[in-house]
Amino acid sequence: MDGRAPEKIFSVNNGKEYSLVPSRFAEFLSEMIGAVSGCLGAVIQDWDGETVDYFGHIEEQELMINAAQWGLMWRMFKYGFDKPTVKNAKEILIQTEKQKIIIQSLFSDYYLVVILERDASLHSAQCYMEHMVEDIKEEMGL
Repeated sequence: MDGRAPEKIFSVNNGKEYSLVPSRFAEFLSEMIGAVSGCLGAVIQDWDGETVDYFGHIEEQELMINAAQWGLMWRMFKYGFDKPTVKNAKEILIQTEKQKIIIQSLFSDYYLVVILERDASLHSAQCYMEHMVEDIKEEMGL
């Protein structure tokens, strides 16, 4: 061994093979969660609510449920209104009793859901996300 991680590692579950090597998108999300104080998790999803990738410090099921719920709101704003001022929303900010949520359009049919602790700084998360979104677009060749 030369100290490098193996190119591919697989886990078999129900007869299907899953790669255990983190994707570049998971790396972006992991870096953001490490850099933004109070960031609990982040999920990239497509227009249909399918998860592209995620990373978080909360239970996977809770993260997926949150992403699905907030993703419905993003899809409602993106496709459910005729008013261009609402339809073209790039970012949705939500504060609940327990957390803050940022839903950010990445591009055409993809969005990012970021879940923060209630006392986390929205500004810090938004600044980091601004740079990360450019990296994600570059990784996707857009």
